[in-house]
Amino acid sequence: MENNKVILTREGYEKLKAELQDLIDNKRPDASAKIAAAREYGDLSENAEYDAAKEEQAQIEYQIKNIQNQLDNCTIIESEDVDDNVVSFGSYVKIYDCEYDEVIVYQIVGSTESD
Repeated sequence: MENNKVILTREGYEKLKAELQDLIDNKRPDASAKIAAAREYGDLSENAEYDAAKEEQAQIEYQIKNIQNQLDNCTIIESEDVDDNVVSFGSYVKIYDCEYDEVIVYQIVGSTESD
C-alpha cells in the first residue's frame, strides 16, 4: 500500500470509519461463516462455493487494509478552518445552471470522497 496523504472532510472521515467498522464487525464474520459452510460441502479442490467465499474474504481484507491506510494517512479539513474567500478542500461552491434555472451546491473534496 502506498502511504500517500489523503485529504478528508470530517464527514468523509466519519463515513470511512463507519465503513471500516461495518467491514470488521459484519462483512468479515459473514465471509468467514460462508467459508466454514462451504467447507462442509467436501472436496475443496472442486468446490465453487469455497472458492467464491475465499475470494470474497480476500476482497474484504483488501478493503479493510485500504481504508485503514487512508485513515492512518489522512489530513482532516475542518469546516471552521476553510477560508470562505478561497475555493479549496472543504469549500462549498454554488453554481447556477441556467438551463434548469437552479443553483447547485458542491463541496470541494479529495478523490477519496468524490462521487
